Amino acid sequence: MTRFALGVCIIGVLVCAAPLASAGLTNPIPYSACGGDNVAGTEMTDPNGAFAGINSVRQCLQNCKLIAKQCQQIVRGVISCQVKYLGVVEKLTEQDCAVVHPDPAETKACKQLTVHLTKVNIGTQKDLGAQRLSECTAWGDTCQSTCN
Repeated sequence: MTRFALGVCIIGVLVCAAPLASAGLTNPIPYSACGGDNVAGTEMTDPNGAFAGINSVRQCLQNCKLIAKQCQQIVRGVISCQVKYLGVVEKLTEQDCAVVHPDPAETKACKQLTVHLTKVNIGTQKDLGAQRLSECTAWGDTCQSTCN
């Protein structure tokens, strides 16, 4: 089950089955292909003394800033990929609505729910992205504070 489908189940518990009933249109690319967004939290080493072996305080500070910036670029790329992925899943789910719900009113309701829940999921991803960007900044700040 994709993360989008899971979000639909969590948010739309009472109407979960309708948009998730599938005629088989699924994204063959897994959500995980976008990569992890928790770069500073789980992927990077401890910022304390990351560049402690460098004799130049100036160079240490520059390196910390460089790595924090790269962390942010990675997070932005991952979040962008995840948002685009959710958009594709939305289109596929909308197509499923017409197959699973042949009644025009049910098809319309299914599509409206799909659009709404996609917006909610995209908003959640963007909020998480902002948090992850802050973590990259915090990593850089901690790293810089150890340059001496």
